[in-house]
Amino acid sequence: MITMRPLWLAFLLLFAGGFMSYALAEENYETPRYTVVEKQDAFEIRDYAPQLIAEVTVEGDRGDAANKGFRLLADFIFGGNVSKTSVSMTAPVTQSLAVDKKTVEASADKPGSWVVRFMMPSSFTKETLPKPNDDRITIRELAGYRAASVTFTGWWSQSNLEEHVMKLTNWLDDQGIKPTSSPAYAFYNDPFTWPWSRRNEIIVAVGSNARSKNL
Repeated sequence: MITMRPLWLAFLLLFAGGFMSYALAEENYETPRYTVVEKQDAFEIRDYAPQLIAEVTVEGDRGDAANKGFRLLADFIFGGNVSKTSVSMTAPVTQSLAVDKKTVEASADKPGSWVVRFMMPSSFTKETLPKPNDDRITIRELAGYRAASVTFTGWWSQSNLEEHVMKLTNWLDDQGIKPTSSPAYAFYNDPFTWPWSRRNEIIVAVGSNARSKNL
């Protein structure tokens, strides 16, 4: 059985009036495996390995949806499953707009459908991972994919996220690369980490042959 650090229970709080709260330390938690194909300052093109993920789709604005989704997934890994097994936390927690007719025109600060996702530890397969008690949680196997990212520090504010979505969008335009997914927000640290020490990312999928024309 994989046990969960008790410290996690202390971090189920609200952050900054509606942002989700969780404790992640990149050096202590398993993170997705990827190869950096190209790098330019804070921007990277990466090839991600396949992942087993747990995700839930929730309604609300970004902050409310992040909180709701996180709590549902946290309950699952803290033992809210048929075998009452604790599953180790990983990093990052990601959030993205659900791709459907209801949300395709939604903006990040308006109500819509949001997907909140935890990567499952690599020690599990889809067959060995405990089954969630909550049928709103979906377990999926993601195939490997190529993505572009920008890494940045600071608070999880809407303005900070939007600023870096725009930076990544502009960088991709300069490279002649078109994203194939909506942006995902990735958060690696707990709410008590100083803003200058945080690792946040914006990640978008790109075509399998996408490469920078300027590197």
